[in-house]
Amino acid sequence: MIDATAFEIDQFKTDNAGNLDAAFEREFGKQCSPPLWGHTTDSFLEELKRLLSE
Repeated sequence: MIDATAFEIDQFKTDNAGNLDAAFEREFGKQCSPPLWGHTTDSFLEELKRLLSE
């Protein structure tokens, strides 16, 4: 399950490489804002993968 989630994160990043920030906002709206935690969208997704792997 964790591997599948990590794959989905990577796929989301690949599919939206041209404008990851806009795709993230479109998908999650204001439910989650990476800058509030000092992250870019990319670094937030990488941190999420790291936490899931622990």
